Amino acid sequence: MKYLSSAERTRHSLQRWAGLKKLVFAQFFFWNSGSQFQRSLEGLYRAMLWEVLRACPKLTSTVSSSLWDQNALDHRGKHFPLTLPWLKHAFDMMIQDSRMLQGHRFCFFIDGLDEYDGDHWKLSKSLKEWGVSQNVKICVSSRPYNEFEQSFSAHHSAPCNYTS
Repeated sequence: MKYLSSAERTRHSLQRWAGLKKLVFAQFFFWNSGSQFQRSLEGLYRAMLWEVLRACPKLTSTVSSSLWDQNALDHRGKHFPLTLPWLKHAFDMMIQDSRMLQGHRFCFFIDGLDEYDGDHWKLSKSLKEWGVSQNVKICVSSRPYNEFEQSFSAHHSAPCNYTS
């Protein structure tokens, strides 16, 4: 996955797909021997948001506006926790909001789905939902677990922009 995500041929093909829009890459590698973040959905959301916002700092105000609106009065200048529900909301907004997608196309590389420490069916469902957008492509890899084979096989899936 690391080779594929950094290969010049991959970048060139994706740049053609992006056309005049800015191509934004993010990658995450689940690792069951790593920290809780390296095995969790929270870690996935944090890493993906970090990479996208690092590449496109101007998107930060749009992504964080909902967090600020919800928490500004409660915390008044204090740091507030980035909860899993907020991270999910921010990520979903980023890949579905027309303002975000107006000038961007996103490509996500996610490795080691089988090393995710959670419900593999729910993870598959989330990935498929992300891949519905014409502005998002997802490349995933996993050991051949039934959940992923059934979710991502051509005869079980609706058209999506993912590769397994």
